[in-house]
Amino acid sequence: MFCVLQNISIRSAFIHVVGDLVQSFGVLVAALIIRFKPTWVYADPICSFLFAVITLFTTFNILHSTISILMEGAPREVDTNAIRDELLDVPGVADVHSLRVHSLTTDVNAITVHVLADGKAKGDLLEIVRDAIQRCYDFEYMTVQIEGLSPFTTPLLEH
Repeated sequence: MFCVLQNISIRSAFIHVVGDLVQSFGVLVAALIIRFKPTWVYADPICSFLFAVITLFTTFNILHSTISILMEGAPREVDTNAIRDELLDVPGVADVHSLRVHSLTTDVNAITVHVLADGKAKGDLLEIVRDAIQRCYDFEYMTVQIEGLSPFTTPLLEH
């Protein structure tokens, strides 16, 4: 069930249905209170308000996820520093810069990165770097740019 609720539209619909169920329960509770205590006429608006507040708080997580996706924010579960460290451990990589991770949907992420090669790489550095990233993280879209190190190039500083 958790995988199905990863989709933000399905999760929103699920919370909407549960909210309606909770609201209906609130109406039932208020009706029972008023049935047995007719002077407690404010039970209905109080129950409706309380259950509306509960429903409102459940929507904040969906709103946060939606805004993060629209703004192409970095996913919470991805540590860019760990990715950078993993790439710097790859033989033949002198530096890593312009590392960007984006959420495209709640379960689809993309990464772009520039890798500065030191010229000592054995094999296809692009494939090695892609495998190093894919080994730790499941990115749906990946763009890796390999740049050559020349005598006039120095590794970039953190920025």
